[in-house]
Amino acid sequence: MLARKSAVSWRTWQNRMTFAAIEAHLRQKCATMPIDGRSFGRRMARCALADCRGMCCYDGVYLDAPHEAAIAVIAQARRSAFAAMGLDLPDAVVVDGFVGGVLFGRKTATRPWAAKEAVPDFPEHFNQTSCVFHLDDGRCGLQVLALRDGVHPWAYKPAPCWLFPINIHSGVIRIFDETNDPSRYEAYKGFVTHTRCGQTCAEGKSAIEVFADELRYLGDIVGRDLIAEAGAQMEGLPHLAPRPAPQHTPAHPTDNGGGNPP
Repeated sequence: MLARKSAVSWRTWQNRMTFAAIEAHLRQKCATMPIDGRSFGRRMARCALADCRGMCCYDGVYLDAPHEAAIAVIAQARRSAFAAMGLDLPDAVVVDGFVGGVLFGRKTATRPWAAKEAVPDFPEHFNQTSCVFHLDDGRCGLQVLALRDGVHPWAYKPAPCWLFPINIHSGVIRIFDETNDPSRYEAYKGFVTHTRCGQTCAEGKSAIEVFADELRYLGDIVGRDLIAEAGAQMEGLPHLAPRPAPQHTPAHPTDNGGGNPP
């Protein structure tokens, strides 16, 4: 009875605080944010965790205040559930994150990960680390927990994770490509375009198709039809001609790892 009451109490808190606070934050942030529909015309393919093993999670994810508060609480309240998955969470699951030695923001902590052994073509400029919620098979512990709790698989995940490679932090809803990856600078070759699901895939489908679930979920939260908005800007793009199907069958969103370092 105690265990059941504890679970019910958690879900009550989660529904009231996590959903309410984070979704309210997303609504305020994205209610009128423009969408770069043409960026969703690029040929892409959803990653397969068996191949990429959640490589986008290598540096954790940067969090805003509502997400940080939610992650800290769920890590403490559900520590035993994470331990049962094999995740020995540190006391501090959210830490200061630095880029080029300069404080960039708050992010999930990381742990050592033999990434090059797990992913043969793991980018040389990526650290061999992973988010503390990253499971060895590439899945996200937060997503696994949500599924076990019977809620939406992305309910406990930070928005930058379940949206990836879609970006909402530049003031525009978009997907960066090889020409404008914002994390590319002299000492770092870039982030999003060096992950499997962030790369251009000549044999893939348009990003608006590949990431329709993400656009639909965000749209439901903010009260917009983002697919229609993006699609209206894509009419006549020459690279939307029929192409062969991707070699890998796109994974169901419940199989997606997801992460978003800067």
